[in-house]
Amino acid sequence: MTDGYGTRIERAMSAFMRFRTQGGERAVFLSAHDDLRDLLEPMLADADEASADAADADAATVLGGDFRLEREIGRGGTGVVYAARQLSLGRRVAVKVLPRHLSLAPSTITRFRREAKTIANLSHPGIVRVLAVGSDGDTHWFAMELVEGSSLAAHLATLRLQGQAPGSSTLRMVQLVAHVADALHYVHEVGVVHRDVKPSNVLLRNDASPVLTDFGLAHDDNAPTITLPGGRAGTPCYMAPEQASGAADAVDARCDVFALGATLYETLTFARAFDGGSVERSIQRVVDDEPVDPRRLNPAISRDLAAILATALAKDPAQRYQTAAALADDLRAYLAQRPIRARPIGPLARLHRWAQRRRALAGALLGLFITLVVGLAASLWLWHAAAAEEQRASALLVEWQRLADRRRLDELVSEADTLLWPAVPAKLAAMDAWLGRAAALAQRRADHAAALVRLRAGVDPREGSAEHAWRLQQLEELVRRLDGLVADEPFATTVASVRRRRSWAAGLQRTSLEEPAAAWSSAIARVAANATYRGLRLTPQIGLVPLGPDPRSGLEEFADPISGTVPTRGVDGALVCHESTAVVFVLLAGGESRMGAQKDDPDGTHYDGAAAYLETPPHRVRLDAFLLAKHELTHAQWRAVMGDIGGWWRPGRTVRGVTIDWRHPVANVSWESCATMAFRCGWALPSEAQWEYACRAGSATPWSTGRAAESLFGFANLADEASRDEYPDEWPCHQGLDDGHAVTAPVGSYLPNGFGLHDLHGNVREWCRDQILRYDNPAGPSTGERTLASGREPRHGEMLGSRVHRGGSCQSLARDHRSAHRGADQVGTCLPSLGVRPARWLAP
Repeated sequence: MTDGYGTRIERAMSAFMRFRTQGGERAVFLSAHDDLRDLLEPMLADADEASADAADADAATVLGGDFRLEREIGRGGTGVVYAARQLSLGRRVAVKVLPRHLSLAPSTITRFRREAKTIANLSHPGIVRVLAVGSDGDTHWFAMELVEGSSLAAHLATLRLQGQAPGSSTLRMVQLVAHVADALHYVHEVGVVHRDVKPSNVLLRNDASPVLTDFGLAHDDNAPTITLPGGRAGTPCYMAPEQASGAADAVDARCDVFALGATLYETLTFARAFDGGSVERSIQRVVDDEPVDPRRLNPAISRDLAAILATALAKDPAQRYQTAAALADDLRAYLAQRPIRARPIGPLARLHRWAQRRRALAGALLGLFITLVVGLAASLWLWHAAAAEEQRASALLVEWQRLADRRRLDELVSEADTLLWPAVPAKLAAMDAWLGRAAALAQRRADHAAALVRLRAGVDPREGSAEHAWRLQQLEELVRRLDGLVADEPFATTVASVRRRRSWAAGLQRTSLEEPAAAWSSAIARVAANATYRGLRLTPQIGLVPLGPDPRSGLEEFADPISGTVPTRGVDGALVCHESTAVVFVLLAGGESRMGAQKDDPDGTHYDGAAAYLETPPHRVRLDAFLLAKHELTHAQWRAVMGDIGGWWRPGRTVRGVTIDWRHPVANVSWESCATMAFRCGWALPSEAQWEYACRAGSATPWSTGRAAESLFGFANLADEASRDEYPDEWPCHQGLDDGHAVTAPVGSYLPNGFGLHDLHGNVREWCRDQILRYDNPAGPSTGERTLASGREPRHGEMLGSRVHRGGSCQSLARDHRSAHRGADQVGTCLPSLGVRPARWLAP
């Protein structure tokens, strides 16, 4: 019988919710639910479009007559969270709203209301408080306490991007997770199981105290359970094995203990314990695999702390901490250097746990052992049978070796991506050790490939079984990944990449310190004698080659040989640059700098009639001496350290008869990729204060070239008459101006500023380190990087999840090229007008 329309909607909503919470490939998902495709495709399209226009659509919404939505701050599978203001009390709150496309199914509304009721019945400082619940027509919502700050997941991502080692925050993370365990124990005591504990569901207040949130999947003993039909409630990488099986009656508080253990593992190692790259693979790892020994990823983890992790992540719930309070007690005992209850897992215990998960294989091995003993004791005629069993045992040992090689491969990839950057001499020993382990693993590739051929072609009594399919899939993946490890891909995580890094590191001492020793002595003497540098005591910097002073600015310049060929100076003293030229850094003096603008006093300093409120007021910032690239990073320099990228304005494209070449600035790169690039090279992204100081070059006018926009012509690439052939007819441009470039220009095409820096006012916009914050927030004493003031809420225009970019581009008018102009975008944004200019700190 054909389902009624209401029943089909229920089925479609259940399938949609599974897809939104568990993820996966959209095409595969639609193929698996072909009979519901006409309902599911619009839902998926609506969900995609919601991310783009939700903020604009809901910005003026007032819910319940009291809660005015201001901006979106979070989004999940069962709701959108907004920062809002409660009009009656004049306070800021958070409001979670069930999107309208999810309100079609009554079960979804019931689940949403149950989440609000569950949180409302909880009262603990570590749990977000519910303030009100309601519905306006088809819009269902509830208001909560607004937790300022970021999630634990975002905090970990920031630490990784900043290049911090996991060991630098071990004690702080242990203390934080202990507080989360306290909140979780309280939740369990009132009969609630969270079922989705993970870093993104732990928020950090401005004082770094954690708050447990998002009870959308919680199970309440005092309320009926609503779970997606045939689905698993939770996030695959953090599910306990019994939770991953989908058996609802097996889920209790110990599942949350396991998830909190996986969260603790990630905070201590910056790696997920069971990340398999896909939903099903992650679930399989949760059920069958032990995580990589955390001490290999973070040497600061002690034997006791490793034992706590192992107990929290035990596959058998009976061997796990039975309560979150017990886990919290052990964590605090570790912090106080008192004895813990957990005990390190020895070889016998590991074997016992393995046997419980592989009962058939363990039984076969035990049978083999008994057969051998009985056969040898009985008579010589059983010799041939014993030999056959011995051969089978060898095959099982080979199977173990394959599983061990997969784990070794995971560890190699993790180390190469984190611990072996940047390529400096201090990491040569670690690189050699890595290459040795990688070579040993690669040598076994032929054995694994031969076994794969036999498994595909041979007659296997288990052929067609789930075990046979699993063995085939594991072996295929291992051979494929080993092929990738030894592939000639210098910019991927491969042996070739680490060898390339090692070559850089091995020659860096000679090329940057020994060979230019005389040049360093001269540079140090010149800096000491130059009043501009205010007595700076320069020391030789590993990875830099002195080039001498710029003939116009008198400032010292240096090249980084990793990024290209070290340039020379012509007879006029100017640098001779070409496509393969290395990044050139200019040494800028430290001291007190003035940034920002004002538009109230035309006769006052830093007057700028176009200044926006986020660009005011002028204020002083203290900066240490630092190095900033003379030019924007080029396509060739990006390719030297990161590999080639695509993009609209990539080398080889012809615009108005001009071919884009490798000297043009790299563009269409996100803040995240630029931060990764800087981390690999030992560079950094400049702070806003450093960028504006470099751009102004001592000036106090709207542009470093003067008060009038016309003064900028010849110093920057602007939207001009030539742009009309490249952009739409209505695109704004400077009438009567043709600066020779319809799109980006090769770096250095325009005149430099007073510090000898090119294109700061405009060619491509340039990413900076900072979030977009008002100037009354504090700036750091050495780099000027701005952070949100303690205890202060973000205000209008401040976006904590975004990053600032400075300067104008070839697509914008002179107004956007001002020294004080500020722009911002999300960290993953890629635009053809967005590039990067790296900075570098001075080593003592």
